[in-house]
Amino acid sequence: VIQFALRDYIQYWYYTLSEDESFLLEIRQTLQNALIQFSTRSKEVDWQPYFTTRLVDDFATHLRVFRKAQDRLADREDKQRDITEELVDSFFEAEVEMERKICRDVVCTSHRDEEGFLRDLCELLLYLLLPPGDFHNKSMRYFLREVLAYGVLLPLINQLSDPDYINQFVIWMIRDSSCNYEAFMNILKLTDKPAELEAVKGKVLEELQYLRSLDTAGDDINVIKNQINSLLFVKKVCETRIQRLQSGKVRNCSTASSKSIALQKY
Repeated sequence: VIQFALRDYIQYWYYTLSEDESFLLEIRQTLQNALIQFSTRSKEVDWQPYFTTRLVDDFATHLRVFRKAQDRLADREDKQRDITEELVDSFFEAEVEMERKICRDVVCTSHRDEEGFLRDLCELLLYLLLPPGDFHNKSMRYFLREVLAYGVLLPLINQLSDPDYINQFVIWMIRDSSCNYEAFMNILKLTDKPAELEAVKGKVLEELQYLRSLDTAGDDINVIKNQINSLLFVKKVCETRIQRLQSGKVRNCSTASSKSIALQKY
């Protein structure tokens, strides 16, 4: 990784200035020492409480804020602005109310402020990881800070926040596990999102059309009939749930609570 970082961010322009290898060697040794310190200190951290408590709580809070922002957006009568912009504003308004003293709107919505935050973060890490002599060398410190911020952290954040990457990662995680039928039906019966039900119904209709177009005989007929009956049942569940939601017979609070229970069971 160090070799690739030197190649991609330093060597391609450094050799146009000088052929002296001592600078590159110093950079490499400094990065190696920082990584050794980072690895050593990471082993001293008790990660279990973080992954089992703090990280889970932060993720749950994020979902609650997002759901609150969606509810606010649905209740607003003035929808002349772009829906995405409205959702972002509602999200950070809800975050301020729930987190009290924390709001990440500037860092998340401004590229310049995000880059500044990453620079400050890298400088703090270098202060903790580098020897005093290397850290007080301003040229070295600023150089490493820019490489870490723009060459490592920013591309990593952009990748982890890319919807396609997230979807592919989820698919990879669930590839070897089959969906539980009971949990799937419970979620269909308890969801409060008509768009999700319409999407499932559309997929069911596509599959029904495909099965009915097959030319089969013998034992395959019984198998296909069973599949068709199952899909018709799913279609009926979706239609019934959509009608109940459109008629206003479903209370949001009980639905959200029941859906959470179904998701936990799944």
